Amino acid sequence: MSPTTSQPLARFFASAVQPFFLFTGAGTALIGLYAFWPAWAMPNVTRLPYLQEYTIIIQHWGMMVWLVLSNAQQPFVSGFWLPCALDATLVLFTIGYFAVCGFDQPPQKSSEIS
Repeated sequence: MSPTTSQPLARFFASAVQPFFLFTGAGTALIGLYAFWPAWAMPNVTRLPYLQEYTIIIQHWGMMVWLVLSNAQQPFVSGFWLPCALDATLVLFTIGYFAVCGFDQPPQKSSEIS
């Protein structure tokens, strides 16, 4: 799909791309606490106990959405809903952006889309 075939969506993505990635970038940076200071982040951010045996899993949150959703009924998931929502939103926005705006052009300002 190109911006000419989907004007409202193209305008939406053009006006939202910078604020969206600033917001999600800040969230991703905060989630970086788990990579560098998992012993501090677990009890202080998610309010879950830190278990040394799970450090590598805590540090690698790339599969966050799948892990959280597949274990949604478990009590240990409660601290991970916010990072899961951030990760899912980032992925869905990115897919939507490229589906509407394509891969071969830089983001345009919404005023540039006719």
